Amino acid sequence: LADGLLSLRYAPPLASGTLKSQVRVDVGARPMELQLGEKAILMQDLPLSPALMQNLRFLNPLLANCTAIEGKVSVAAGNGRLPLNATYTSRSDFDVELGLRDAVLMPSGVLQQILAFTGAAGKTLEIKQEQLRGTCRNGQIEIAPHQAKLHGHPVTFQGSVGLDQRLRFQTVVPLTEDLVGEKAAPYIAGQTLTVPVRGTVDKPRIDEAALAREARKLAATAAQRAMAEQAGELLEKLRQRV
Repeated sequence: LADGLLSLRYAPPLASGTLKSQVRVDVGARPMELQLGEKAILMQDLPLSPALMQNLRFLNPLLANCTAIEGKVSVAAGNGRLPLNATYTSRSDFDVELGLRDAVLMPSGVLQQILAFTGAAGKTLEIKQEQLRGTCRNGQIEIAPHQAKLHGHPVTFQGSVGLDQRLRFQTVVPLTEDLVGEKAAPYIAGQTLTVPVRGTVDKPRIDEAALAREARKLAATAAQRAMAEQAGELLEKLRQRV
């Protein structure tokens, strides 16, 4: 303890990977405050366990509910402060970066529902190497776009999550022929379906009203393509008769 600052260090031995943290507590502040220097918390190459998957909740609550078949995770957090009382939900600032490597995930819950819309239920997501970056200001974490692969096609996630657990998230899923099937492919393949997610990190839910609006847009585009195809067939028939 020096100048009202209590320094805490933690670096336990692990069977795989490393964990190091070095933080300070300002015991003279009211409320007391946890101070994070650059990369104050570091985890490297830890196996993706159920407990570590749950740590994804504030960067990607949909991936957090997946079952990890394999993969490694690294985390760096720092450059911030967190009040040690209830105001942390509105007064915390910090940066966090979470890396996933060679991960294979089986979706469940809301993400499984989303993928089912595109005919991809029961399929795994793969992440060769991806960084999930979050910037927390005043208790609100803005999450940069990041991707997982579904049969080689990108599924994009982005949004914001509050330390009060409220979320505004969206998933952008590709509509490809191998996902939607041959019959639908001529009309909707090449497009994407954006699915908004609301609720909380523990109970995310699909925003059904916003999804319905998105589905209507896709249906209108598909109808236009179908009409164009029918018009083309009609013109071809007329040419054959002339």
